[in-house]
Amino acid sequence: MTLNTNVAIQSAGKTGVLNKAGLAISGGNTTYDTANTVQYQIAGRSYAKTAVTGGTTPVVDVRTGLAFNALTANKGCVLWFGFDASGNPKVAQSEIKDLDSSGNFLVYPQIPHVLNSAMAIFGYAIVKGGSTLASAWLPGTNNWNTTGITVSVVDIIDGPAQPVG
Repeated sequence: MTLNTNVAIQSAGKTGVLNKAGLAISGGNTTYDTANTVQYQIAGRSYAKTAVTGGTTPVVDVRTGLAFNALTANKGCVLWFGFDASGNPKVAQSEIKDLDSSGNFLVYPQIPHVLNSAMAIFGYAIVKGGSTLASAWLPGTNNWNTTGITVSVVDIIDGPAQPVG
């Protein structure tokens, strides 16, 4: 029997997910769900995380180890969701950017740099604080349906050059 080394070489050292997670964020809670078991790899090693219901959204940015920055009215950011090698949820927050009067980014947030060994990203949430947001809002602390907050989620397998809202 001959081993096909082409497949092993192509995926050696790669980090990413192999299927759609089905990321869902909504309602009067701070949690997230994934509809599907997520098959993923970090630095070329394979892992699987069963579907998550009511998963605790982290309150600390995986990149900095510090609490997330709060959103205020007319500001927005992107939250990148992933799993580490142990299946723990991790989130990275982009910089916070200004929104115009229609709720669109004046300058779109840049993708935060996340080390390939830290997490495999399976989706992102575009979070915007509209003009009716009365007080500072923190991911993992304040409810997703807080008045003035809008959230749009996107599943990804391989990250885009920029989030598409």
